[in-house]
Amino acid sequence: MNPFDLGDLDQVRQQLRGLASAATDADGQPHRGQGEAMDGMVKVTAEAGRLSLVELNPRVMRASSQELADAFTEAANAALTDLASKLPAVSAPPSIDVAALEDQLAAAQDQARRRLAQFARSVDEAMSRIERP
Repeated sequence: MNPFDLGDLDQVRQQLRGLASAATDADGQPHRGQGEAMDGMVKVTAEAGRLSLVELNPRVMRASSQELADAFTEAANAALTDLASKLPAVSAPPSIDVAALEDQLAAAQDQARRRLAQFARSVDEAMSRIERP
């Protein structure tokens, strides 16, 4: 039995592609979440799990620092919640056994080394036959 099973690597690659595609919408753009507070005077946009844009209406500067901080927190949390609602639920992260993957890669490397040595010997033998008169 081949210790290096390409099916396992294909499965891991497929899981990684699925996670990567889940982070974008149908147009390939990252999902965005929107949040507002203080009647729309504080607007926050979240993208890729981070805040990407904060918009403040100039009138918000009339609020106290505590009111502004509370509004920002509310808008940021709403944006992150909105973003999370647009991402598909992941029941569990892909399980990758790093030790097993390392063993498989080492086996593949050894197999490639053996085949390359065999190929080099075959080339040497062929060259020897060609060089004989």
